[in-house]
Formats: sequence, structure tokens, C-alpha cells
Amino acid sequence: MTLRNLATVSLDDRTAEARTHYTEALQIRRDLAKANPAALPDVASTLTELAMLSSDEKRPAEARLHHGEALRIYRELARKAPAQYMIEVAPTLRAMGLESRMNNRHAEARAEYEEALAVYRSLAQQSPGTLDVYLRAVEAGLERLAGAR
Repeated sequence: MTLRNLATVSLDDRTAEARTHYTEALQIRRDLAKANPAALPDVASTLTELAMLSSDEKRPAEARLHHGEALRIYRELARKAPAQYMIEVAPTLRAMGLESRMNNRHAEARAEYEEALAVYRSLAQQSPGTLDVYLRAVEAGLERLAGAR
């Protein structure tokens, strides 16, 4: 079982143990990515897992840091292989928008949601109907944000 899988299993009631496993997995993946950039998607996905855990633990600054680093990696990967990685940019932006909205950073949330919406719309043109649920989720986030004013 990998450290990332152990972390996911540990999430049930043992968040400290999950954090330890995710952090260790992240370090290993960072080391691998230095030697082999093909490991960068694994770094980004582990950062996303850590961001979600941080958010669950009410650690918004840490969640934002992890999401931000994952987003930078996904954007870099998407520049080289947009068909493969733009689909990772959009949910990362959506998660950042949600985190920003929950922490009353409305201007940041709006920008993140709007960019996520633009990415999802662009992707939806290539595969009509496949991303409707995600489009609606981002639109709902923007509506909640408008209602929070």
C-alpha cells in the first residue's frame, strides 16, 4: 500500500496520521520529480490531497498554499499538454474559490470561480454535456458569492 493510500485510509478518524503520510508521500514525489519531471502530476495531486485535509482541519492558509502550488504545477503541465492537464486546472481553481469564499475573501473567490468557469466552458466545447455538473457547481458558487454581499 502506498503512503498516499495509507493517508486516504487514515482520513476517517486519524487526520494527524493522514497528514504524516501525505507529507511523507509529497517529499518522496518531490524528490522523484527532480530526477523525472513525469512525476510532477503526482506532486500536484498529493498537494491537492493535503489542501483538502488542511481545509477539513480549518487551516485555510495552509490549504491555500497547497492548492496554489498544485495550480502552478497543473498550469505548467497544461502549457505543454493542455488536453491532458487543463481538466486539472479547473477543479483546483474551483476548490480555491470555495476556500476563498468560505474565508470571506470574496474578490479572490470571484476571480478563481470565474477562471474555473472559463476553463470548464472551454473544455465543455470539446466534449458537450460531459462537464455540465462541474459548470453548475461553479455557477452555484458564484451565485452564493453574489448572495454573500
